[in-house]
Amino acid sequence: MAGAQGAFLANLFPTRYRFSGLAMSRELNGVLIAGPTPLIAASLVAAADGKPTFVAAYLMACCALTILAILLIRHRSVHDG
Repeated sequence: MAGAQGAFLANLFPTRYRFSGLAMSRELNGVLIAGPTPLIAASLVAAADGKPTFVAAYLMACCALTILAILLIRHRSVHDG
């Protein structure tokens, strides 16, 4: 995943802004998505009386959002005419 992600993100930004764009996109993901995920997962398990059903649904929603974002962004490239 890390190799493909690096190539994908590098292709989104022109050389002049590539480092800043990569750093910002990866760090914002850490702060906004990855950081609160354990707290969200614990809350979902508590809401489901100890069952991981809601956590699985949350992860499926995150995966669906990722797929949607890739489909929307994949045609955007700094190397396109």
